[in-house]
Amino acid sequence: MTSTEPKGTALILPRRNFLIRALGITAAGATVTIPIIAQEDALKRIEHHRNGLEFAMRDYYAGLKVEVCGNGHTPEHVLNGGTTACMVFTAMRITDAA
Repeated sequence: MTSTEPKGTALILPRRNFLIRALGITAAGATVTIPIIAQEDALKRIEHHRNGLEFAMRDYYAGLKVEVCGNGHTPEHVLNGGTTACMVFTAMRITDAA
């Protein structure tokens, strides 16, 4: 890094075995846990990610009311001429009814 570059903008890494070192894999085996989502079907994966997104929204929009709602329509319902399937995440200010 030269004196004209701001500090913290350059990262120099050895190219050899970078991915293996980044994941913490050694000859003895893995040293870090890597989460893997292995749900049996698409509906369970949707529910898993919906819960994760709801949790993240409650954290990001702390102090606000977070709601998740949807119509729960199945693919068969939509394919057979029904309305669209939707899921909506909202964050709103909590107001007192005075």
